[in-house]
Amino acid sequence: MSAVAEPAVRGWRDRLRLVGPADGSRLAGLDGLRGIAVAYVVLDHAHVDGRLLHIFSIGGTAGVTTFFVLSGFLITSLLLREHDVCGRIDLPAFWGRRALRLLPGLWLWLAVTTLVFWQAGWTQLWFFVNNLVKPALLYYADFEVLRRQLGPVQHTWSLAVEEQFYVVWPLLLIGLLLLVRRRARLAPAALVVVLLVLTLVAGWWRLRVGAEPGGALAASRRPDTNAVSLLAGATLAALCRGGWRPPSWCVWLGWPAVAAMLVIPRLPGLATRFSTVNAVLLLTALALAAVCACLAPGSRVFTSGPLRSVGAISYGLYLWHFPLMTAYAGGFFRPLGTHRATTSVLIAIGAALAAYASFVLVERPLVRRYKKRLERVHLTQQPEVSPPAPARDQALVTSSGPTTRPPAAPPSPRP
Repeated sequence: MSAVAEPAVRGWRDRLRLVGPADGSRLAGLDGLRGIAVAYVVLDHAHVDGRLLHIFSIGGTAGVTTFFVLSGFLITSLLLREHDVCGRIDLPAFWGRRALRLLPGLWLWLAVTTLVFWQAGWTQLWFFVNNLVKPALLYYADFEVLRRQLGPVQHTWSLAVEEQFYVVWPLLLIGLLLLVRRRARLAPAALVVVLLVLTLVAGWWRLRVGAEPGGALAASRRPDTNAVSLLAGATLAALCRGGWRPPSWCVWLGWPAVAAMLVIPRLPGLATRFSTVNAVLLLTALALAAVCACLAPGSRVFTSGPLRSVGAISYGLYLWHFPLMTAYAGGFFRPLGTHRATTSVLIAIGAALAAYASFVLVERPLVRRYKKRLERVHLTQQPEVSPPAPARDQALVTSSGPTTRPPAAPPSPRP
């Protein structure tokens, strides 16, 4: 009997490699795609004058939809990977890793935002904490924005949707895996079919809620109506985990897909037909096409250094930019005397610097310090044939399943 263990995970890039191919190269573009998504959101919130940048008025919806698709794809890929390798999903460890990745940056951002707005005399401390900080901190801002404005924390509604997905989705996925595993040979296909049906139902539900009187806001903010994008990403993850890979020609879909997110809803004759309710269905399909472009064999789309750098700090940039934009809209930066576009650029640069500082000084050190406590347990598995091997030989796990590497021989997949 030989031990089959997970490869060493030394950082967030190594953890991304666990999602797909063993070399991780096909996932390099996902950071770049995340960078494009957060850039769309920032440009939308900047409210810069000019016809050219008016096209980004739908950029916030496009960026958030892309984030949802990416979250559904990556989280489901990690969960399915763990289930395939370990035979189970360690829920406390999963939730602990998510909390370790998200909470430190959120806490720092909330503390600084509260202090600045309070010291600026814009609000009373208790009012700010009770009415604005609490919904963002406890991840129910997606329901709170249906009742009132949340000022500088308004954008945390999308973080609440994702956090609720992290809590509920692993439980549902475990149930689906238990349901389909009775037919082991058909389990991968059955899981894809079930997820596809759930995605279609979620899309129908969004349209139905949006068609009700006053339902546009609810359809745009509630977790159940945003589930279509998350489930679409999960369906793609299950499809890839079952052995499918996007064909090589999908690399040509990348840039046209992210450009179409802004262009198609603005085309003459179509602008009046798209709203934040139904446009998300189109944006979800385009985000899926962009992800497939990243997964295609030999793809280098979205892998440029600047895009990946922005993608690496996209979480912090999403957090920090909106309070600065809110402060600017309230006249806080008017004493600078700069043009509106110039001020918006300076605010975006300031938000990027704050996000980078948070990532380097707070988020990454805490992840490095405490991640070993939340690593998946290295379980032992019994291969069908256990060839003799020296103690120094290593057991590997690739994206297609466990393999054993004897000395001076290439890895061969287990049946």
